[in-house]
Amino acid sequence: MESERKLTRMQRGDTTLTRLLVVAIFCSGLAAGGPGIDQARADQDANIEIGTRLADMLRAGRSIVSANQALIDNPEIGDKGFSGDSLVQQAEELYTERVGAPPDAEGLSEAEMALIEAQKEAMRRVVDAHQADISQRASASRASFRRFSPAW
Repeated sequence: MESERKLTRMQRGDTTLTRLLVVAIFCSGLAAGGPGIDQARADQDANIEIGTRLADMLRAGRSIVSANQALIDNPEIGDKGFSGDSLVQQAEELYTERVGAPPDAEGLSEAEMALIEAQKEAMRRVVDAHQADISQRASASRASFRRFSPAW
């Protein structure tokens, strides 16, 4: 009976030791940056990169709207030539000037390209949807101050 208890304690000790070794090996793999961790870091870096790229494109678009605000608010001009396409073109030029590469530069994944294109399309749609307000001349019954400021 006594020998059975010792054997059971030894078996438990072996199980505990085995568990500790597995945990130690796993943790050393994490600390050393095992393959799973390396991929997670690479994914996180790619997400940060595309997020930064999208934010920079958004800033460029907002800067272009601000730079054109006097034109947009001008009550004397009807068609101002400020369309969604012109916004995107000017925003891409400003982005490239600021960052040193176009927003849809080579090396982006298909998903990243889709995000950039979706953002450009959203910018186009917002401006084009407000084209009637942007291009309308002021009348005596209508205030000339438009202050177009998309919330994208």
